[in-house]
Amino acid sequence: MKKRVFKTVLIILLYLFIFSVFAFAGAPKVVSVTMVPANPSYGDLVNIYITACVHNYTPAFIAIAFSNKNTRVAPGTAGQVFVVSKIGVDRPSVNPGPNGGELGYTFAPADSSVSNCQDCSNDSNAHLVTMTYVVHVPDSSFFSSCGEQGTLYLHVGMKDSYLGSSDWPGLSSCQTYTSGAITQPVPSQSFTIAKSVEGTLQAATTDLLLYRIDYTYANGNGFRIVEDIPANFTVVDYGPRSIPSGSVSAGASSITWNFPNMSGQPGTKEGSVWVLVQWNGSGSGPFTNTATGSWSGSNPQTSSVTTRVGDAAFTITKAQSAESLLTGSVITYYLSYEVNGYQLRAFEGFDNMSGTYSGGSPPPGWRFLPTSGGATGTWTIEDPCNVGDRWITGQAGSAQYPGLLLNRGTSADQFCDG
Repeated sequence: MKKRVFKTVLIILLYLFIFSVFAFAGAPKVVSVTMVPANPSYGDLVNIYITACVHNYTPAFIAIAFSNKNTRVAPGTAGQVFVVSKIGVDRPSVNPGPNGGELGYTFAPADSSVSNCQDCSNDSNAHLVTMTYVVHVPDSSFFSSCGEQGTLYLHVGMKDSYLGSSDWPGLSSCQTYTSGAITQPVPSQSFTIAKSVEGTLQAATTDLLLYRIDYTYANGNGFRIVEDIPANFTVVDYGPRSIPSGSVSAGASSITWNFPNMSGQPGTKEGSVWVLVQWNGSGSGPFTNTATGSWSGSNPQTSSVTTRVGDAAFTITKAQSAESLLTGSVITYYLSYEVNGYQLRAFEGFDNMSGTYSGGSPPPGWRFLPTSGGATGTWTIEDPCNVGDRWITGQAGSAQYPGLLLNRGTSADQFCDG
């Protein structure tokens, strides 16, 4: 009986010892961080070597971010981009763990085979681990005003057992690393424009076309895009209608966008401008639409697209593998199709909106259906490059994505269930 009691006491003591090891395991200690090359530019490939002292009995997790701020801020904050997180390595994301969820990527599993260092709680039940992460510095479009600020910092944070989004800003100095300023070079002066069109003309005066011009520009002043409108079309809408530190002007036959000065600045601004037009029924085409980019009229570049009336939106052809058959023979039929676009019925951009929409009130031109429990989302209009090229982001509530449906004021704009 005494032996049984003695064994029971030993088991309890052993359990308490093991429990105490897990309960009081210290945070991983970041011993060293080396990045090669040490002063990379936007988009460069780098090797990040990290040595940490991790506890033997708990797994260690890590997150790595580039930021234009020298302190860690809450995930989801503009200008801080994670390149190692729960979604993987070299997968850039501003908010990989939304709603305060999991953030960390496994750095090292529990391993008690060796003890050769002390973690952040000075516990000697710990060992050194070195890992290498090969990642790209995110391109300038990920950072505030498309990298115009020109200074980045590398942030590393670690935690034992679990690293959540809410943990990231408050990690101690022992378990984190912040690099010195990484100064970005000023690129060569350049710009690009590329014109595209959506929609087809099927001999109806209600047909719409959406002309879009994608652009980039760097290290220059006076960049502008002029969109010439063919006389056969009427402008329905265009965007953006305003540009911070720039201007937009619309005349009877052209629209001009003037963009902010980037002379001597790091980073590359990029975005799109667009014009929604309606055919007025005149002419038989083909209709050529041309956009011109320049530095205040100097060194112009043009980009054009051509649209024809009656171009098939969809064509299909059939072929067969043999012209004649015998009983029992095998024949193969081939169907080939070509999609040339569909008739454009509506377009609702976000360039001419701003602010945050919540409480079940979506942006103008859109409708929203709350969940059966009444959960709604939050929508935010963002302009990361600060050039008026805006898009929308959604923040879910009650694990329900805040979906939107175009609202044209007709019975066709309905949600379906099932």
